[in-house]
Amino acid sequence: MKNAFRTVFENGYKSVVIIGTDCPGLDGDRIMDAFTELDLYDVIIGPSEDGGYYLLGSKCLHSMLFEKINWSTCTVL
Repeated sequence: MKNAFRTVFENGYKSVVIIGTDCPGLDGDRIMDAFTELDLYDVIIGPSEDGGYYLLGSKCLHSMLFEKINWSTCTVL
């Protein structure tokens, strides 16, 4: 995910939203809302019930969001 954010920002984009591949119920309206929220906040997170998140958005790369994370656990968020 960190590399995806880095690549998109290096290509000149000003905001990035990444979503989980296991979120079939996530619709385009929610994704568009996420970009709107990035007008107000530097980072947005869509929390999921399992302790992780289904969506992460940012206006710049925050590497610390991807470091020292116990992935695939209930403590990711």
